[in-house]
Amino acid sequence: MLLRLNRRSALYLAGVALLIICAGSGMWLFARQRVADGWVRHTLEIQTKLSDIQVFATRAEINRRGYLLTGSSENMQTYLATRRAVLPLLHDLAVAVSDNPPQLARARQLHDAILARLDDMALSMRLYRAGRRADAIAVFSNSQSHARTARLLDLMTTMRADEQRLLAMRSSRSGLLQRLAEAALGTSSLLIVLLVIAVGWERRQRLQALAELNASLERDIEQRKALEIQLKAARVRAEESGRAKSAFLANMSHEIRTPMNGVIGFTDLLLTGDLSDVQRRQAEMIADSGRAMMRLLNDILDLSKVEAGQMKVSDDAFDLRHTLKGCAKLMGPAIEQRGIAFRREIADDLPKVIFGDGLRLRQIVLNLLGNAAKFTSAGAIAFRARTIDHAGRAMIEIEIEDSGIGIAAEHQAAIFDHFVQADNQIASRFGGTGLGLAISAQLARLMGGELRVKSELGVGSIFTLRLPYRLPAASDLVPLAIDPFAEPAAVAAAPALPRTGLHILVAEDHDVNQMLILSMLEQLGYRAELARDGAEAFAMTVQARTAGDPYALVLMDMQMPNVDGCEASLKIRASGFAPSSLPILALTANAFADDIATCLNAGMQAHLPKPIKITELDGAIRRWAPQPSAAKPVGADRFSPQLRERYAARKHELIAMIDELARSSRVSDAQATDACSLLHKFAGSAELFGDGGMGDTARKLEVALTACARGERSGHFRQAIDAIRPAAA
Repeated sequence: MLLRLNRRSALYLAGVALLIICAGSGMWLFARQRVADGWVRHTLEIQTKLSDIQVFATRAEINRRGYLLTGSSENMQTYLATRRAVLPLLHDLAVAVSDNPPQLARARQLHDAILARLDDMALSMRLYRAGRRADAIAVFSNSQSHARTARLLDLMTTMRADEQRLLAMRSSRSGLLQRLAEAALGTSSLLIVLLVIAVGWERRQRLQALAELNASLERDIEQRKALEIQLKAARVRAEESGRAKSAFLANMSHEIRTPMNGVIGFTDLLLTGDLSDVQRRQAEMIADSGRAMMRLLNDILDLSKVEAGQMKVSDDAFDLRHTLKGCAKLMGPAIEQRGIAFRREIADDLPKVIFGDGLRLRQIVLNLLGNAAKFTSAGAIAFRARTIDHAGRAMIEIEIEDSGIGIAAEHQAAIFDHFVQADNQIASRFGGTGLGLAISAQLARLMGGELRVKSELGVGSIFTLRLPYRLPAASDLVPLAIDPFAEPAAVAAAPALPRTGLHILVAEDHDVNQMLILSMLEQLGYRAELARDGAEAFAMTVQARTAGDPYALVLMDMQMPNVDGCEASLKIRASGFAPSSLPILALTANAFADDIATCLNAGMQAHLPKPIKITELDGAIRRWAPQPSAAKPVGADRFSPQLRERYAARKHELIAMIDELARSSRVSDAQATDACSLLHKFAGSAELFGDGGMGDTARKLEVALTACARGERSGHFRQAIDAIRPAAA
């Protein structure tokens, strides 16, 4: 079939080519024939000019003779007019025969001969007018005049004969070209007819083949429709499965976070109380177990977000050096307590502030450091950060090297897969789910970078994270990212001292969470009231405003009976409560990105995921609640005498440590790390005991130690002790 089609196509192409050649040849021949006709007309025009010249020359001679016979002035005037007319004809004749050199030479000779003849005529008429009739007649009766006349006639005859020859030759050529053109166009017409017949026959054959193909397609159409129905059903099932999975994960997240909020929250409250050493260790174990459960839940949610394409990375300015030092400071003590050396090598040329997702970078680094600590029992762990030029791109390179158990070469590619560990016995020996590295690798790819591993079994591993970065320009001078939903003005306006007595509404339907949040707020010194659903929350906000005791802030759960949190927030905003006068914070176990967006779209100012720590809750209230007109300090009578004594002892120990390091000429990295840990813990608890000034000093000293050079540490301790001594006195 294909061979037959190729032969037909070749024949059609040959016929079309021949048609084009014939038609083109015919058109070219017709064009040449027109040119030949032009030459024929040109020759005829030359013959006409010769005839006109001869007529005018004869007319001039007749008028000369008439003048000599009669002396009539009319003959003289006719002669002069004839003379004037013949001169342009002679010029035109010379131009016309310029393409024929022999004829051009003859035309010039004819021009000279006629001018000489006309001059003789003028001479004879002047002699006649002067009365010299005999001399006038003698001008044309001599032998020289006869020779000129004979020469003139001979030139005219020769030129006519040559033009006649050219006329015959050109006429013959024109006729031949016309006949050839007619033959070519006739052949073209015949070819057109043949091609039309061939195309019609071919079209008939193709229509017949198309009819057969249509018949075959009609026989298969039912099968195709059935296949489309199956594919559509499969797509619908896949979409429903995806929606069901997302709904299941969201529901499980909510159901797990809700009881875990109670476990972790009440444990934190227990730890602030007066416990025995055994009870404190048991409470701390409960808190650690709860946080481990939450880390596992967060890993599963992160993995689900990545697989569903819902994981987004931000592009905000953040302090890179502070973030990396914070990771090292967080993991360093846990590593060194196990007798493992921990080396930090953060290059001096590493930029301080870059654009990127600092939260996700911290998540990856902490995961890698945690793995290194988990799988290293002896030796050292190195944490290195520097800038490199990789394939023409400026990148941040972070390496975590350990001397742990290592990974076999055949298992290195698989460790970045979901739920995969290098050895089946690792889970039983070290724990873990195999999700951390998979999530870290996918986060690195989302940020435009990569995560690689180089390892040797029994020797150790080197994990290398490479990420592109962008330095802030002059137009990018914005505050560093602190909270993705915090307003910069609200952050800047956060007061340094505790604000007690604030009137806060808690909208929560779960009994455990109700007790927990109310206990936390009471512990923090806030005045709280409870609404058990969204309708009651809306009614209470309106009633409190009417009574002249409006709420300073609302903590709103999302999932509640009757009216949920989002609907209640919309109603509150519609009734005239502005965000500046009544902030609404979502305190919910729904932690997906869509849930956060829904809260913000409903008029809420921030999203606080459950479980929440008491310090996080206090920080959110400080950030968003408006400054009360009068604030009273937290009453120390809310705490037991034993707890107040313990706080006083911790404060005395901290002041003693600061005083000792202030007198020291050199503060080591280990001393600075231990000091930062104590300062951080003390700053969080000082405000609860109404010691805001001391807590603020501890917080400032912690920030200064994190950012300063090694040689400047003693100076910061001296400044701190100088600020503490007057207050302590």
